[in-house]
Amino acid sequence: RPYVYYEHGPFFFLAIASLYLLTVGCTLIAGRAVLQASLAVRNFFIKLFLTTVIPITTNVMHVVFDVKLFDVDPTPFSFAVSVALVVWLITDRRWVDINAIARDMFFYKSRDLVFVLDRDGSLLNTNQSAQDFIADIPNRPKTPASELSAVGPVFRRLLEHGELPDGEEITHDGKHFLIRTYPIALTKGQAQLGWAVAFVDVTTQKLAAERAIAAERAQAQFLATVSHELRTPLTAINGSLSLLTNSKAKISEAQSESLMRLMTKNAASLAALVNDLLDTQALASSDFKLNRESGDLREILSDAIASMATFLPEKKITLAYTPPEGPVCVFADSVRIRQVIVNVLSNAMKFSGSGSEVGISLQTTGETATIFIKDSGRGIPPNSEDKVFGRFSQIAEGAERKITGSGLGMHISRQIMLQHGGTISYESVLGEGTTFAISMPLEQNPDR
Repeated sequence: RPYVYYEHGPFFFLAIASLYLLTVGCTLIAGRAVLQASLAVRNFFIKLFLTTVIPITTNVMHVVFDVKLFDVDPTPFSFAVSVALVVWLITDRRWVDINAIARDMFFYKSRDLVFVLDRDGSLLNTNQSAQDFIADIPNRPKTPASELSAVGPVFRRLLEHGELPDGEEITHDGKHFLIRTYPIALTKGQAQLGWAVAFVDVTTQKLAAERAIAAERAQAQFLATVSHELRTPLTAINGSLSLLTNSKAKISEAQSESLMRLMTKNAASLAALVNDLLDTQALASSDFKLNRESGDLREILSDAIASMATFLPEKKITLAYTPPEGPVCVFADSVRIRQVIVNVLSNAMKFSGSGSEVGISLQTTGETATIFIKDSGRGIPPNSEDKVFGRFSQIAEGAERKITGSGLGMHISRQIMLQHGGTISYESVLGEGTTFAISMPLEQNPDR
């Protein structure tokens, strides 16, 4: 006969109910965490879920299927097992395995595309970057990696040759990838189990290299252009000085005056080149300042046109301009705006035929004033904006390169207009001519 009688009061059942609610709550929270956690830390929450679900599982087994341990309810033992398991995981550093989490984070969080293949070339796993980038990654397991549209050819070559050359690259969707392959084997000399293949995104490095190459080419072009532009006037000046110095007695007064004019013209060309170089450097730095003041754009434009009267007199080009009625008030650096107009006018005259006309007009629309300069030259090829407004570049090529200039004028002009909050653009038709538009805001409340 039983010699011990258990009498459970309300406090016992309240404690048991609280314990069960706590255990069930922990299990639900851990299970939800397993479903929502990122792959990099999911293993931790799986351990937590398994640890908390043990007591509930054993209790359900006892209540529903009458499972017993030593002929008693195994639930208390399961609580002890859970506690012991938690203590072991913590003391053995398996509860939060930093190394495992770090490895998972490198795999799942990496921006590189990572694929895991078995030795038959079947796709076993991919990281999130690969899934986001490759649209046709299937969900079914053991899919041949060679079927992937973007990277399939890479995997086919890998299966055929067993390896890929070092430094192999592919381009897809505007991005550049460097391919790294890592054979998977348990130990050296053992059969290979598969490959880990990483597509390292080197787009930034590729663009940086292209920019470096472009900068090197620009520097070489700069040296060639400046050398040419310096050599030509210096040769003329040196030749003239040599004649005036060594053959003074043999040179007539008219010839002497002609040589002096030639030296003056070439000295002016040198000064213009040096000024362009200084302006380019100044505009690229934060030290560049505009001396703005209220002024009439009509006067600035008229002054610029008057200064071009002696430019290329042998071509007999007419500058047709009718000023508008009433002032066109702007708040600007008149010297710099005049420089922009002169740059555009000089180009229009250089590329126009002898005896032709360059049309100039000044119009206002809303809060904007625009200067139009139209020539009847050979025009500018389509998609040449980078050359027109680039540094040390000209549209003229080959024999047409005889048209002199540093290739800085239009670049400087665009920078000056940007500093004024304005724009400079053009429309051109090959064989018919080009119209440049120089726009800038009107001064608001000029009387104040």
